[in-house]
Amino acid sequence: TGSTIAPDALAELSRRTLRQQEGGRSGRAEADSTARFAAEYRKLASLNPGAMIHLEAVRSVVDDRGDEDVWKILDAVGAGRAGEALRRVDRFLASKEDDTAARFQLFGLLAGFCRQLTAISGVMRLHDVPPGVSNYNQFKSTFAPRLQGELTGGADNPLKGLHPFRLHRAYLAASRLPDEVVADLPWRVLETELRLKGESRDAQSALALLITEIATAA
Repeated sequence: TGSTIAPDALAELSRRTLRQQEGGRSGRAEADSTARFAAEYRKLASLNPGAMIHLEAVRSVVDDRGDEDVWKILDAVGAGRAGEALRRVDRFLASKEDDTAARFQLFGLLAGFCRQLTAISGVMRLHDVPPGVSNYNQFKSTFAPRLQGELTGGADNPLKGLHPFRLHRAYLAASRLPDEVVADLPWRVLETELRLKGESRDAQSALALLITEIATAA
């Protein structure tokens, strides 16, 4: 093209265009997204031939349809950052060709997260685990074994096998939630599922409402 691009502009262009292969080798981008990267680069270069492409130009010209990490969505929900969570949801859905399937995929992860919050809250009371232990090493060595330990009556512990890092993030989220919100989560998840499956004309609002209720409560 004869044009160069600033490092921060290149990073932003990559973030807005490239998507990782699903089920393929880690770090490999989808062919369609690399083609879009090249096309957007050419478009930016044509706007000011021979000049440096700066970050502001990328932000104003290129639509953001790059990868979104679903775990960062859950982290934002658990940390009480509702606005960030909803922005990430919009970005995640915009990057998918089938937004309905993507919405159900995201709901499945969110429903699993809600089940973890409910289970953690109950096991915390059962095994006398204090809330809000932010030091990960202390949590991993002292309190994670309690949360993942045997339950009375030989019942299966739904937290068993969960990676300590993910358990810690969910535990911190559960520590922030009022008891009445945790108790209501199973019903709210079921209600959202029914709305997503046809009881609401606006499925996106149903998902956004569940995310907002959890995040603002946290």
